Amino acid sequence: MPCREVASRLDRELRPHENGDALLAGLDERSLRELGYQLPEPGQMPRNVAERLVEILAQHTTSPHECYFAVWDGWAALSPSEGFGPAFEIPSRPMTLYSADIHAASERFDSTAVAVSYSPNLWWPADRAWCVATEIDFTSTYIGSSSAAALELITSELDAFEMQPDEPPRG
Repeated sequence: MPCREVASRLDRELRPHENGDALLAGLDERSLRELGYQLPEPGQMPRNVAERLVEILAQHTTSPHECYFAVWDGWAALSPSEGFGPAFEIPSRPMTLYSADIHAASERFDSTAVAVSYSPNLWWPADRAWCVATEIDFTSTYIGSSSAAALELITSELDAFEMQPDEPPRG
């Protein structure tokens, strides 16, 4: 359930740049269950959100069949030896990279070592028209895109808000 719907049910205002944690402050687990709301796991994008992003972002790239995906190695010790792509590192985040069609963003990538699935933490098309980032320690996802893609995301049913490049990330 989107945060906008939760805010409406709680008769609270959802402010831009405020994440679900701030909206739900003071509610216990029982109250959340009664609302039918569950915060996403940190670092994981819910499949239904990924599917909707794929629908929107596929229209804003010339290369939807050539996208790149990176998963944090720490989820399940993913490594090139497990059949995934090459490794690289962003500050304090070793990642494994592979390429696939945009629809792979809504699929989970399994480690052979652990029977758990993980969503990609970074994904972008070959033409670099946009980039999706779900930080390992956050429940939020950030998307850098054109104004047209941003407008479509903001006006969709997704909990999407415009942010400025100099604003600090919200968990």
